[in-house]
Amino acid sequence: TADEPWLDEALTQYTSLLYEEDFEDPASGWDVYSEDTTWAEYVAGEYALAVLEPYMVTWGNPEDDWFGNFEIEVEARQVEGPLDNNFGLLVRYQP
Repeated sequence: TADEPWLDEALTQYTSLLYEEDFEDPASGWDVYSEDTTWAEYVAGEYALAVLEPYMVTWGNPEDDWFGNFEIEVEARQVEGPLDNNFGLLVRYQP
């Protein structure tokens, strides 16, 4: 507000993005791998993960962006496979 410039500065600090990824650049730093049972790669502006065998799990990590507490928004979808599967976010993981 005009009467409290410190408030505008504080709100800007806490509402700016810490990290944003659109996966258009395959060199942006997320894991890319291909194994016998799982893979991860950039595909047409998306980050894709695949599990090729039952009872397996996979994930991808960003290169160096680690944050403390944060709010996260993600768009995710299942492309193929049985509907009795799970997908989501894994947070506070430390490799």
